[in-house]
Parts: sequence; structure tokens; C-alpha cells
Amino acid sequence: MSSPHVFVNDRPQNYNYLRDHLLALPVALRPKFDQLNPYLRNNVVMPGEVVIVSDGPAHMCTPEKTQLMQLAQDVRMSMIGTTNSEAEVMVQNFDVLQSILSYGSIGIGASTGAWSKHLAGIENLLKEIETLHQRWRYGAMTNDQFFPQRRTLFARMETQLKGVGRVGTDLNNRGKMKRILGISSKSYLHTGEIAGYARHVRVVSKLASSMSKGTYVGIALDVGAGALEIQEACSVGRESECTRAKYVEGGKTAASIGLATVGGTAGAYLAGAVCIAFGIPTGGAGTLACAVIGGSLGSYAGGMAGSHFGEQAGEKLFEHIER
Repeated sequence: MSSPHVFVNDRPQNYNYLRDHLLALPVALRPKFDQLNPYLRNNVVMPGEVVIVSDGPAHMCTPEKTQLMQLAQDVRMSMIGTTNSEAEVMVQNFDVLQSILSYGSIGIGASTGAWSKHLAGIENLLKEIETLHQRWRYGAMTNDQFFPQRRTLFARMETQLKGVGRVGTDLNNRGKMKRILGISSKSYLHTGEIAGYARHVRVVSKLASSMSKGTYVGIALDVGAGALEIQEACSVGRESECTRAKYVEGGKTAASIGLATVGGTAGAYLAGAVCIAFGIPTGGAGTLACAVIGGSLGSYAGGMAGSHFGEQAGEKLFEHIER
């Protein structure tokens, strides 16, 4: 007897069309499909919902199939109240949203690999901007020296933001979730993968819902005590470009704002912070904005330590859009 196949649906579609045309199941296998997907039957299948396919007899239900049916039900229940557009944002950006929730601040080495490399690069560039601004503010350099050098750092920042988009978060259809979505023999997941997906889908869908409403989702960066100076350094002479932006932080990142610094500087975060944030621009679910935002974050750290989300507002200092 063959094992059941499972995939995550990636767009809103009619149940009967999915079964009869997209999957092209023969008539003899349709009763088994209906049995395995009772919570999808006669409904529109939302993005993010789990679909189970099997060519076994309709009267046979193995423990694995029973487990998958329970996981599919858990996913559906977790997504109650989520709109189709919000669910589509979740599916398309699952990797980055899960990473935000998992890593927290990179100041204590919680993140590794390409993601960590690019976020650390942004931290270092922000610190370079801070140092440059201090030299300018104290008269060690003229405007003619300061602004060109800052433009050079801004250009490097743009490259780093592109890098975070392409490498750190797999936004260009290279991430694991991107590879498995759709319907083909390469799209099916193992039971363990579906179990992991079901565990995370509730909280990830909440972040996706915020992004769909024009709110950014951010990770706090460890830039020491210079957050407000970095904000000033980036804004001077380009105030019109530094527009206000709302953003949300994941639970681990919120708690880490006041804890990520080393050498007793945690208290300085009460004055402000800087984060890298991701949002959905006017282009819709097919694009993702990657931004650096500065604002007053730290005063919320204590109260947010036991919570998943806290909405803030801050100055959007840089932005790059991945298409």
C-alpha cells in the first residue's frame, strides 16, 4: 500500500476543481480523497491549508493517514479568521516569518549562516554611519565630506538589504516552502514536515495578517547605545525620505531588545532601537519590502517578554523591494 501524499495549497481554489482537474484524480479515487479531506470538502481551499492525497482503498485508514488528517484539521482551525489574501502572504513568505519568530536579536549569536551574515553586515554599516555622523557633528569633517561618504554607506546598505532578501530569507523562490508549494511529484511533504508546519502556522499567520495590513514585521538589531544617533545620522538632509512606519516584533525579538547588548549597556535600549523589517508594499503579495527602521522600542521590552507581538512605530530609514 502506498503512503499518502501531502502538500500545502498555495492559492485560493475550489475544492472540486482541485480534486477533479488540478489533481486530475480518477473517479474511483475521489471518495478516498473526500474521506481524507473532510474539512476541505465543498469549500474553497485557502492558501496554507493542507491537502492529503492517497491511492489506497477508501475503507483503509492507516495511523499515518489519521495523523495527517488531524494535522490538516489543526492547520484549518489555526487559520480561522485569516483572509485569503493574508493566507497567501503567509504561504509566500513563510520562511522569513518563521525566521523572525525563531531567531530574535542576532546580538547574542542566536542566528547562524547566511541570515546572520547579512544581518550582521547591516549592524556594522549602521555603526559606521553612527561613527561618521559623530565626526561630522563634532566638526571633524565638512558637509562636503560627510554627505558623499554617507551616500557610499547608503549604497552598501542597499546591497546588504538585497542580500538579506535573496540569501537570508530565500525570497526569490529558493526557500524550502517555495520549493514544495504547487502540485507536482516534487511538491509533497513528509508527515514530520507537515507536523512542523502545523505547529508554526498559527503564529506565522498572525504575522502575515499584520503584513497584509501594511504593517512591517521586524527583528531588533544589536547596535549598542547609538540607536537614536543612527536615526539622526540617516535622516539629516533627507527627512522627507524617512517616513513613519508601523511594525510588529515577534515574541523572542521583543524580549531580546533589552538583553542583546554586552557589557551592561542594556539600559541604553530604553532610549531607542533599530530593527530590520519586512513588509508587503503596494505591489501586493508577490513583492516584499526589506527596510531598516529606527524608533522607540526599548520601553516595551519588559512588558512584551511574555507576549508574541507588540506594535510600534518608527522612522523608515532605508527600504528595498524584492520582486
